[in-house]
Amino acid sequence: MTFQPSDDLSIDWDTTLTYSLAWRTESRDHKLVANADGNDGDNAFDKGSLINNRAGLPRHRYCLPPATSTWN
Repeated sequence: MTFQPSDDLSIDWDTTLTYSLAWRTESRDHKLVANADGNDGDNAFDKGSLINNRAGLPRHRYCLPPATSTWN
């Protein structure tokens, strides 16, 4: 999508929407589970638990002069 608010300014909008899911595929490591405070990341999720649910909209803004202009 392109916006041109004036003859001297043109704004191009190009973005990509993203969505991702991730879940734990293996059981807890019994060596790590033995120490309850040793690895909270390992202890917090069971096999099959959803560990990531993220939507993203990157924000990139570029304002450049029209191609016919020269840089000074």
